[in-house]
Amino acid sequence: MVIFDQIFFPYFSLVHQTMKKDNLSSSSSSISNSQNVRNHFLCRHQVPTILRTVKKGIQVGKRFHGCSFWPNNGCGFFKLEDEVLDESGLQMNFLEMKRLFEEKVDKLKLKNKKLKEEVMTSRFETRNRKN
Repeated sequence: MVIFDQIFFPYFSLVHQTMKKDNLSSSSSSISNSQNVRNHFLCRHQVPTILRTVKKGIQVGKRFHGCSFWPNNGCGFFKLEDEVLDESGLQMNFLEMKRLFEEKVDKLKLKNKKLKEEVMTSRFETRNRKN
């Protein structure tokens, strides 16, 4: 998948933009943006998004994932990189908690098994003492 991302998708946006007759002026901006293609988000076109930088407004300088068909046929997909990092941190915390929980369950199962064996052993010893 990495080779596919490195070879094909960096040029996808550029080819799409340059094929549009009414968008010849934006093809140069798609060249710089095409280097930032990410495969972990698909826009509403089901195409990998491009990591861009906000140029105007109150969020100038922030990085975001956006539709690779923007500005002409963009679907409006927009996700700030900060949100992505927060989500991935939450996901990692969740996965770590899940792993710890599963370890604890395994330990409790083992402890339960040992206790059952201990009960069976003590029952056997009690029966032998009576006989």
